[in-house]
Amino acid sequence: MALMSVSYKLLPHPGNSQTENIDIVFEGVWKRDIQLGITFTVQSETTQVLYPPTGAAMRRDGLWKETCFEFFILARDGKYIELNLSPSESWAAYCFSNYRAGMSVLNGISLHVSTAMQSTEQLSVSTHLDFHPVIDVLGPVESLSFSPTAVIQKRDGNFYYYGLRFPRGNPDFHHRDGFTSYVDFFKEQAPGS
Repeated sequence: MALMSVSYKLLPHPGNSQTENIDIVFEGVWKRDIQLGITFTVQSETTQVLYPPTGAAMRRDGLWKETCFEFFILARDGKYIELNLSPSESWAAYCFSNYRAGMSVLNGISLHVSTAMQSTEQLSVSTHLDFHPVIDVLGPVESLSFSPTAVIQKRDGNFYYYGLRFPRGNPDFHHRDGFTSYVDFFKEQAPGS
């Protein structure tokens, strides 16, 4: 049973083309056992998004070099976690000691990513994240900030970037100004915190 859920339409980066016609929705659902269900859904007017083919579901680096969905979790001290989810059903998890510094593979997290193509124009990528390892690394849930993002590659080879908010300049999903505090993101108390 879900204790709380949120849904956000991700915004295109101001540098994206105004003619891309792509909508991306992030949904997060807290479960009783401190599991966070994460789903990204892409809707495009035509089959203009280039999705990597579904393959062996495994941990893999470099997912952001093609269409990929990301979920960042930031602690108050600047340490953060980056999760990458691919439509190929591969995934990655990293920990940073500070802004783009001290990157390491985050052990203790294993994700099962599932991809569902509802139509030629709609695709969803989902996973469940056990938050216990996140709490162990970053601290209590209520002290964290979150940033769901997407890197979209179109068939023409160009990349487009989506998030809830952006710092000035080029797309930078690691920047603190792109995050939303737990209180504003979930607007309620998380389970187990």
